[in-house]
Amino acid sequence: MQPFDNIVANSKVRGHLHRKEMVMFERLRRTITQRIAELENGSLFNLRDLLGDERPDGQGAARQLGRDFRANLHDFPDVADEGRDGENLRWYRKA
Repeated sequence: MQPFDNIVANSKVRGHLHRKEMVMFERLRRTITQRIAELENGSLFNLRDLLGDERPDGQGAARQLGRDFRANLHDFPDVADEGRDGENLRWYRKA
């Protein structure tokens, strides 16, 4: 295998994993929406605490879920991105 072939093969694998993780976001979308609705206005939250035991295992899957949530934040108009804290955990605020 040539070096270029390896890059193409790896990109295909990464693309497949992203689709798989996006399915996870879609599967959890209803749960995320319900849990956000239960929060009081002005509440700060992060996905780790919001999902609890339903959060995916593994750092890679959890990170991708966070990326997908942030990429779809426009679907959650009452949620604002508050940035990351000192431990690199992203926080959100329910408006």
